[in-house]
Amino acid sequence: MIDLGLFAEADHAYGLSDPERCSPLVQWSRSRALIGLGDWSNAWPLAELRFQLATLPEVAFPLPHWQGWPRVTRVVVWDEQGFGDSLQALRWLPVALQQVGHITVYVRPPMVRLLRVGLSWLGQRLIVGSRDEIRREIIQDSCHGSLLSLPTRLGCKKLSPGHVLRLPVSLTGFSRRHSIGLVWESGRYLNDPHQALEYRRKSLPPDVRERLKVALESRGFVLLSLQLGDSVVPHGADFLQQAQALFNCHLLLTVDTAAAHLAGALDFPAWLMLPWSSDSRWQRGRSTTPLYRSLKLFRQPRPGDWDGMLQSLLKQFDQVRSEGTWLR
Repeated sequence: MIDLGLFAEADHAYGLSDPERCSPLVQWSRSRALIGLGDWSNAWPLAELRFQLATLPEVAFPLPHWQGWPRVTRVVVWDEQGFGDSLQALRWLPVALQQVGHITVYVRPPMVRLLRVGLSWLGQRLIVGSRDEIRREIIQDSCHGSLLSLPTRLGCKKLSPGHVLRLPVSLTGFSRRHSIGLVWESGRYLNDPHQALEYRRKSLPPDVRERLKVALESRGFVLLSLQLGDSVVPHGADFLQQAQALFNCHLLLTVDTAAAHLAGALDFPAWLMLPWSSDSRWQRGRSTTPLYRSLKLFRQPRPGDWDGMLQSLLKQFDQVRSEGTWLR
């Protein structure tokens, strides 16, 4: 039912299947339905039950977490899910620094430089390190936990603003007014059957990508591929390099992948192209998202109907051009 966008019905079904709320799997699944309903404050504690599952998350450090909380002055947090999830969770670091004196956040190497630069405005009380640098004694001797667990630990009742990354002008340069960045492929984790299915569902097929390119070029725009592995963002590039490439454009068109969260965290204008059955964080039936103020959402009107989504997106292009508002 979640895939159908029937979040209230899914929440009700989970309540019937686990009336005592003692199944970690059911309650973790219920958190997804609550996110779809925008009930963030009740979803976040239930999402913590993922640590009681055998399959999620693979790279988390073993329990117990958050020992000594909240009577601590220093905290270690680490990433443990997709890059997009980590970028989405950065919003909690400024909130956490209002309660904790010093925070060290360990992320995977492709994110390190971006966070060191983009979060430097938070001052020296926040240190960013690579997960490759974590030693077992650092975890054993610290109050530590997942970056994604912060809203529960902080007792947050609503979303904090997501545009927390700030890059200096020397790194961003100037956008080219008629250049549109494109990220057309989601995370390529094809060894896992579920992830492979998600990849196919979220990514633009080659023929749709070509029609989009032709349509935009006929309207006078230049389409730049910001897909990892292409010439603008070559293999081995990190998120800081992708962010710099982003600022050479006026707008990003992206599928549901980390680039969407990168744009949102940078407060960069992006149009997110979603399949009909999208992740519950994007909810249903809306063209904006409470996660990021700079994103607009374009959805398939029917399952698999990328052409219908493309028609809606191009109509919006033509409308803003005729109104003289460009992409504001």
